[in-house]
Amino acid sequence: MSTHPAPHRGRAGGIEIAFALTGGVLAWGIQFCAGYAVASLACFDVGERAHAPLGPAQSPIAWISVACLVLALASTGMALALWRRTRAEVEGGHEELLEKGAGRTRFLALWGLLLGGGSAVTILVNTVGLLMVPPCAG
Repeated sequence: MSTHPAPHRGRAGGIEIAFALTGGVLAWGIQFCAGYAVASLACFDVGERAHAPLGPAQSPIAWISVACLVLALASTGMALALWRRTRAEVEGGHEELLEKGAGRTRFLALWGLLLGGGSAVTILVNTVGLLMVPPCAG
């Protein structure tokens, strides 16, 4: 009789896995779109400033970026918790797991770590660009 390829699947709920995999990427998408929309409000159609630029602490871009960074870090934290719960799911190294196709829950948790952490770094880099580059520099 064969065993299930993800024996610890009961330790990771579907909503937890979905948040771990998509939370960071969705946060980056929100930050990217909202940051662009807010930054473009400072310009008229002809490129003149509509109002004086706000300081970084007062800017809605900073608050949007902080909220999105918190969301990306939360999804990374969820992925880390899932990975810790399922890291001993199947014995053996990655060579054996590739042959068996086992350890699916651990695999998804690891991808959640990569996507969430990468999204958090991307949000930080976008924030620097949004706050440092003048909105109507053109």
